[in-house]
Amino acid sequence: MKKIGIMQPYFLPYIGYFQLMNMVDEFVIYDNIEFSRASWIRRNRMLQNGKDAYFILPVKKDSDFLDVDQRYLVADFKTEGAKLLRKVEANYRKAPYFDTFFPLVEKIICFEDHNLFNYILHSVETIKEYLEIKTPIKVFSKIGKEINQLKAQDKVIGVCKALHATHYINSVSGEELYSVEDFANEQIKLCFYKTKNVEYPQFDQAFVPFLSILDVCMFNSVDQIQTYLKEYQIISPTMKNYSFNKSNAQQIQEHLWRVDKDFKPALHTYVDIDTYAQKLADSAVRLEYFVEERLIGLMASYYNTEKQFLFITNFSIERQYRGQGMELIIGLLNYLEDQDSEVSPEIQVLGRDFAKILFHNLEGKKIPISSLHTEVRNANQILIFFYKKLGFYEFKKDQKSTYLIKEI
Repeated sequence: MKKIGIMQPYFLPYIGYFQLMNMVDEFVIYDNIEFSRASWIRRNRMLQNGKDAYFILPVKKDSDFLDVDQRYLVADFKTEGAKLLRKVEANYRKAPYFDTFFPLVEKIICFEDHNLFNYILHSVETIKEYLEIKTPIKVFSKIGKEINQLKAQDKVIGVCKALHATHYINSVSGEELYSVEDFANEQIKLCFYKTKNVEYPQFDQAFVPFLSILDVCMFNSVDQIQTYLKEYQIISPTMKNYSFNKSNAQQIQEHLWRVDKDFKPALHTYVDIDTYAQKLADSAVRLEYFVEERLIGLMASYYNTEKQFLFITNFSIERQYRGQGMELIIGLLNYLEDQDSEVSPEIQVLGRDFAKILFHNLEGKKIPISSLHTEVRNANQILIFFYKKLGFYEFKKDQKSTYLIKEI
């Protein structure tokens, strides 16, 4: 088993940064990423008069398109660095571990290489050594040129594969950025961690949480900080599971009641939900979207064999998962229309399964669906608008409903 973590280069970051470094087998720091003045790359917070106060590394003005490893501290940084040292000394000279830790602060701030990435990397390595963290640090650009061309999640997976990682651990704040299924397809387990509320005395004042590691080191011994490095929680990512016709009447019923008021008007005002759920379980072809054991999305349809059209009788997704469900439906429609370039491998698998269920294990992708039909209550203008964006056109409309069709 090999665990890795990846972080941006942050100047004297909070303790969670070093918790991740301590829990993994290799720690990667990005160097050739875009620099943003608003990011935490060059700033953090320290304690000042019982409150948090920012400290910021002054960076030379340059093109906004330059990466961190192409940026430099200001030309007169010796003067600015001296000011920062005085600020740290003024705020922490009475802290219990000031005499022990302040020489390291001087070593960090007075570092002579003013390339922004090299300067921050030196600060991270200095703190790592002080806290006796054994994890080796790797610079991203040195792992492989081909990985540099990848984007977002693919870049992270590329690093994992290059380093032969079995586990990738990320802060829980990034849970929405990654797909557990995509990592699993590469035989990598995706995990998240959450820093617990590490609390310690700060001059007998109300505790100010999540300040820079600078604050932690001023008020705590190395032995105590090493216990704090283990004060986190590992969180398993939400497992999403798509299936066909696996849900039972009770699961459908519970789902429909949870989304009842999202229908316009409310679903229970025009159907008996319990009866409707049983009918869907007995007769409909259902695409289901589960999170763990909970049914959170359902597209139920009936196939007209004679006219070869699919009638969508229900399309419902619980509110917090709505964006992901819409993407799924769009992908399936693209699959049905043979738009391979627009369809992920995961959706292609779902599409083939859909075809087999509809046509009794018919092999191949040329499935006999000429059109998709649906009926939406007129009060639900948002859903009508969504269907029209997907290429459905209005076939007819009466006082209660709008009937929509999409040719395949």
